[in-house]
Amino acid sequence: MDAEPAAWHTNEDKRKAVLTLLNDAEWTAWADREIARICGVGHQMVAPIRSSLVVTTSERTYTTRHGTTATMNVENIGKRRQVTVRIS
Repeated sequence: MDAEPAAWHTNEDKRKAVLTLLNDAEWTAWADREIARICGVGHQMVAPIRSSLVVTTSERTYTTRHGTTATMNVENIGKRRQVTVRIS
């Protein structure tokens, strides 16, 4: 979370930096890539750490391309739709 190159930090240091942000109420709503950029790690490191934490919210806050803050319901992302088959 500082300006030093990530190569100088151990994997445990990187993991602690990611966990610190993911445990913060405001930062947990940010995208994996943005958290990775701030911590100086790859987004591939953030995603499994985030998924290992218990998610208690179904909303994500993000900034639109116009600069406004918006909220997205993410409860159904990754879930399959139920298909109803009608037999005539």
